[in-house]
Amino acid sequence: MKVNKIILYFLAFGMNLIHAEIMRHTLISITEQKVAGYDFKHTITSGSADKDKFFIDADVVSKDYYYKEYEDALKKEREAEIEMIKKQARLRLDFVDTAQVEIVAKLINKSLMNAYNQLYRVKKSSLEKFYMFSSKTVDSLDQLNQLESFLDQIKNSVSKWIEESNFDLLHNLYNRLEPWPIRLENFLQDTIQCAIKQSDDTAMLKELLALVSE
Repeated sequence: MKVNKIILYFLAFGMNLIHAEIMRHTLISITEQKVAGYDFKHTITSGSADKDKFFIDADVVSKDYYYKEYEDALKKEREAEIEMIKKQARLRLDFVDTAQVEIVAKLINKSLMNAYNQLYRVKKSSLEKFYMFSSKTVDSLDQLNQLESFLDQIKNSVSKWIEESNFDLLHNLYNRLEPWPIRLENFLQDTIQCAIKQSDDTAMLKELLALVSE
């Protein structure tokens, strides 16, 4: 809402041959406001309320109509401002929701790739007899096989979950997946250490050397 106020001061005077004399003075105040796209103008002439004039978009209107339309315009402007605030809040929420899904999706894909890489190294048949199971890494062969199935399930379904923008599901999934690349890497290291101590086979030792050099 933009308000302009202009005050005009008029002097009306008369003169006779002997001296000049001020006969009257008139003060005119003009208030202009733009509300909800409408131009409201109120001209006040001092000395007589009957001379006040009211305009909406340059059209002369009655006092009652002027103030009714003015209040309606103020209400519309306030409602528009509230709606704009709500819209901006919704846009912020939409941005946060979208960004959260995109971020956690990238984290899942990165963890999934790392877990698969470690699992591929661990699942070599020549290493199985040297597996060093532990509650801090992999506690059993069954858990190792279940982990592989879990990774396959994520790989086959993650795109759908991302499209559905199911952040809670994705975030929970990431929390379950995140520790496994490190746990698998530690499990592999323990297994290689065991194989180094127990094996004197040249082919096996070369395979171990290739694994630790990757």
